[in-house]
Amino acid sequence: MNKDTNKWGFSFLDSNKMLAKLNLTQREYRVFHYMVSLLNNNNRLLSMSQKDMAEDMGMAPSHLSVTIKSLIKKHILIHPDGKKHLYLNAEIIQYGKSVPDFTKTKKWLKEEKDNLDEEINKLF
Repeated sequence: MNKDTNKWGFSFLDSNKMLAKLNLTQREYRVFHYMVSLLNNNNRLLSMSQKDMAEDMGMAPSHLSVTIKSLIKKHILIHPDGKKHLYLNAEIIQYGKSVPDFTKTKKWLKEEKDNLDEEINKLF
């Protein structure tokens, strides 16, 4: 299981409609969402063997393999080099890096707003 809990991703609204129109099976949706949790930079899936992935999902490795091939055919997964790396289609979902502590961000934004308010008051 991925230990970085501050990662985020966003999907494009049109992509959600496209996914719905592909009539994905329940297994394909399960694998897709599991793989979203494995994303790293450049939408590349973290290195994890299919055996480990299947075990973590409680799925037979052969079912996972068939499902991955199906997701590649449907262009949800991209397998450009045909060997090692799998990518999630960046037109469907994007990976986001860890974000800073929101309390610090809120404090910084408040300070910036206060500074801006002061500058505006000086002008008027």
